[in-house]
Amino acid sequence: MFILYLIIGFSVGVLGGFFGVGGAFVLTPLLNTLGNPMINAVGTGLAFTVAVSIFGSIKHFQAGNVSYRIVPYIGGLSLLGVSLAQPVLSYLDRQNMADSYLRLAFIALLFLFSVLTLKKDKETEGEPQGILIKIKKIPPLIKLKEDEKISLWVILVMGLCVGFLSGLLGVGGGFILVPLFILVLGLDTGKAAGTSLAVLIITSSYGATLNFIEGRVLFDILIFMVVGSLLGTSIGVRATKNVREAIHKRSYGLFLMLMMAGIIITHCGHRNISTYFTIGVMLIFIITIISTEFKHYLFPGSKSR
Repeated sequence: MFILYLIIGFSVGVLGGFFGVGGAFVLTPLLNTLGNPMINAVGTGLAFTVAVSIFGSIKHFQAGNVSYRIVPYIGGLSLLGVSLAQPVLSYLDRQNMADSYLRLAFIALLFLFSVLTLKKDKETEGEPQGILIKIKKIPPLIKLKEDEKISLWVILVMGLCVGFLSGLLGVGGGFILVPLFILVLGLDTGKAAGTSLAVLIITSSYGATLNFIEGRVLFDILIFMVVGSLLGTSIGVRATKNVREAIHKRSYGLFLMLMMAGIIITHCGHRNISTYFTIGVMLIFIITIISTEFKHYLFPGSKSR
């Protein structure tokens, strides 16, 4: 069984490094599907995210993919959001509603951000975003990028929402941050991935500490997953340099949609089918990512189209 968790850690590390997420949004429902209580899956998922985000952000930093001005704002505000989520999570646990309600929340969020990511890539690329542009200019403004200022209110809402969802769902919030960084802040996919992982160091560390105090972290399996993730994360980060931005976006949106399908299958009571489906989807993406890296070594300078 521990070999299985070693493989899971490697697999989630590859996906986390490539997509700029801590991997808990994949790991948390997967741990639940494998028979671990959702409340423990939440705590263990956040603890795992700490390791992946630290290692992944170091690799992205070396690649120049971290926007430093964004990290303290989003990271700091998200801590308050994580704190606000803890009493809600404890209440759901006491009422024995954590499993069903958290799965439904996962489904809703994965659907929302998969659609937004795919729609941006296919339909609205380069078009004015109207209302969003006006909202981003509501004073007071702060400078997050060299060439652009953005409303403090936008950052406030982003930070609080990401933190709350992180604490509630047991995820670092990367699968939410990446599309928001792309769609709202206008970062390219590489910078969105690297900056997301840097923010996750803050949010996941705080959330993991709170869950550790409550005894929700399964250390016996966490150690094996972290060890497996180290190599996987390195491979995933390197592969981001060899994929064109458009294909990176489409891959991310499709991956979120397929993960949502796996959680729906679990929610319908077909746990074994969901396990095989989720693992199958992960394997397909992992093989594709690794083959992209392998192709780069054979043909330096090439990028997947």
